[in-house]
Amino acid sequence: MADKMRLKTVPAKVLAKGEKPPRGIRVWWIEGRSCWGIEWRERVPGAKLARKTMETRKTKTDALAKAAEVAAAKRRFGSERAAGLDDRSLREMEQVREALGGSPLSLMLEVWARHKGEVLGGEHGLTLSDAVRRYLDALAEERLSEVRLKHVRLAVDRFCGELGGRRELRSVSAEEVKKFFAQMKERHAWAPVTMLHLVKNIKGLFKRAKDKRWIALNPAEDIALPFVPKKTIAVFSADEMERLMAANRDEPVSLFLALELFGFHRFSSAQRLEKKWINLEDRGISMPSFHEETGDRVHKSDRRHYLEGLPDNLWAWVRRWWDDPRPWAMTRSQIMHAKSDAFARAGVTNPGNGLRHSCASAHVALHADAKLTALLLQHRDQDELYDYYKGIMTKATALRWSRIYPG
Repeated sequence: MADKMRLKTVPAKVLAKGEKPPRGIRVWWIEGRSCWGIEWRERVPGAKLARKTMETRKTKTDALAKAAEVAAAKRRFGSERAAGLDDRSLREMEQVREALGGSPLSLMLEVWARHKGEVLGGEHGLTLSDAVRRYLDALAEERLSEVRLKHVRLAVDRFCGELGGRRELRSVSAEEVKKFFAQMKERHAWAPVTMLHLVKNIKGLFKRAKDKRWIALNPAEDIALPFVPKKTIAVFSADEMERLMAANRDEPVSLFLALELFGFHRFSSAQRLEKKWINLEDRGISMPSFHEETGDRVHKSDRRHYLEGLPDNLWAWVRRWWDDPRPWAMTRSQIMHAKSDAFARAGVTNPGNGLRHSCASAHVALHADAKLTALLLQHRDQDELYDYYKGIMTKATALRWSRIYPG
């Protein structure tokens, strides 16, 4: 009863004679809400009765404009879902109707429901949740690292939860994928790099789906990757590099510090390195993609690499520990703790990946050979080198880097 009283039309707020709304559309003042109401009926495909639809506007001018917009849509498309259509949607629907000879929208929807499988292609009945499960199982079989697999799983599970796991995979549209990304960005205010990883993971799901012919069209194919501003890397000064290695000269962890600072290794690769992969005579290091016994991932790229042409001082540090069993027996946990102690011992702050960054920056400054430096970094091309490492370190600092030896 209270609702009816609140919606009661107040005579003082009426339309003038020349402001009569189009036929079939009601416009009136709602006193309790201090706004104008617009009401009309629209027919929904599949429903027996037309549905009453209502919207509100703050001013009479806006209300009459909305009424005129609804009337125009009804004239073009009948009473079927005239509400909520923007100009672009109206144009697209008009083009479809013209192409089909003016058939009603209800008939068009019936034809689409009957033949969408032929148009969409792909695997009939495959749900989004089943596709996600297949994708994750395939990645696990391909020996994707647990950390990487966890990140992919979080992304695709979130996507599945938002869109609904029971729906057909091939029914997912590009607009829905874009809307999902927009919602995630607005809801969580994630950093650009986090959004980049999310988009990459979802695009990876749909790329695999198309490659495996689970779907005929990839709805994420044309979605661009988010822009991520380039970050400035941190490198050590010549004094810091000299102090770090001098303070830890007699500590087994200095072998792993040297592999990062002079041998272009990531920490993840350095701590997995086995003595048998080092060719001391030819001065080369083999890096298999996976460990032949444990099956653990060795290199980030999942590809085999062979490094040669490494700096002379690296080999001096390797020889320093060649016959000592202690560094070769250290576990990942022991190396991590020993590395933290090494920085504390030298009074040097570790900015994170500073050893490898310093190695790359010094090498390109010293040799001015971007192709060689990129090869030793195990990069696919020189782009990242120019983006991050070139011009960070002076040649004078690089010369001091090249002269850091055990004794």
